[in-house]
Amino acid sequence: MLRRPGPPALVTLLATIVLGLAGCSSDATGPDSDAGDGRTGAPSDVPSPRLHELDGSAPQTVEGRDGYLFIGTDFDLSCGSGEHFDDYLASLSDLAEVIAGSGRDVAWTVVPDKSTTLVDRLPDTVPQDACFRENQRWQERLLGTVDEQHYVDTLALLRGADADGEQVYWRGDSHWTSYGASLWLLEVLDRLDPAVADGVEVTDGILERNGDLYVMAGRDDVESAPSRAFSTGNTLEAIPGPTPFDPATESFGPLLWKTVTGDGTLPGRTLLIGDSFSYAGLDLTMPLVERGAFAWFQYLDTGVLARQVAAADTVVIEVAQRTLTHSSVATQEFVDQVEAALSR
Repeated sequence: MLRRPGPPALVTLLATIVLGLAGCSSDATGPDSDAGDGRTGAPSDVPSPRLHELDGSAPQTVEGRDGYLFIGTDFDLSCGSGEHFDDYLASLSDLAEVIAGSGRDVAWTVVPDKSTTLVDRLPDTVPQDACFRENQRWQERLLGTVDEQHYVDTLALLRGADADGEQVYWRGDSHWTSYGASLWLLEVLDRLDPAVADGVEVTDGILERNGDLYVMAGRDDVESAPSRAFSTGNTLEAIPGPTPFDPATESFGPLLWKTVTGDGTLPGRTLLIGDSFSYAGLDLTMPLVERGAFAWFQYLDTGVLARQVAAADTVVIEVAQRTLTHSSVATQEFVDQVEAALSR
């Protein structure tokens, strides 16, 4: 069983990003891509936000409605990085097109912040106030209007399930529940190979945890939430590496596995590029592929990642909304590196 990363590593990462935003102003620059060229389907009648001055820092946790806690960095990061959000989306769109153009299968998404998906659970007054609200609405519209055939609109999936009464995010954690992650993965699988998607056995259950937001708030609450497990009737086997991936021990080497016999799975080598949201759903992902590799992009050089893309048959990319404009894979530089690696 894989160990989940503890809250301190996540808090340190997000705090570092927030400190970098403290001096943001409206003339900040995004990745080297043409702004407003329509590649992300941004509605032309919605102005990009101009409020970029942070009003201090949000508390680590923000209490909302219905027992939900929100991570404070949602508000700081949204306020400080909204203006060029569309540029970074465009870079991910370009990346997917480059990968698909090489003959590989690809799917990508931006996992929406809890504060975007469950905006009706937010308190009446939020940190960064109008700055957050303006950027949140802008980013929400952009996520819903991406016009790229390999894009999975995860916000729509999570919002729809929430409207049906399903719990897609933990109340006391900043991540989605196993149920929420399953919606994204099933849609990805259906896009990549509908026949494989039809053969997956889904088992519903319940998980308990003391989430990262409870820990930050100094609470020892143990929450129960709906979970899912995927099975294809195969056995999982780890592929040993020199530095096995384990955030709990600050080891960030490759995480590799294979299924035996591999029937009813995505064929060949599947590379999952993601962050803590992908990692939170990794137990669901592993049975779905014949040979798998997970790369938490934050910890890997982009040149290494580009070579991993070239070695894969299928690529799945996931980036969290709150860190999109600080993600190494959502840049024109990475698109160029991947294109070069694929041409060799």
